[in-house]
Amino acid sequence: MDIKELEYYKTIVECGSILKASKELNIAQPPLSRMIKNLEFELNTKLFERGKTLTLLPAGKILYEKAIG
Repeated sequence: MDIKELEYYKTIVECGSILKASKELNIAQPPLSRMIKNLEFELNTKLFERGKTLTLLPAGKILYEKAIG
């Protein structure tokens, strides 16, 4: 994980969706989704519950707190 990924993650959480975050970050949605999947693989845990909206799971909350701290 690098600083850029952490910043993207923070933006996704704050926007509440990958699509909204992609617009805010001015990047395409598919690479942002892949980055999250790779981050979850690297950390060996799910960060979000995906549905109509993204719901942070406990590990996702911890990572977000680290990203803003």
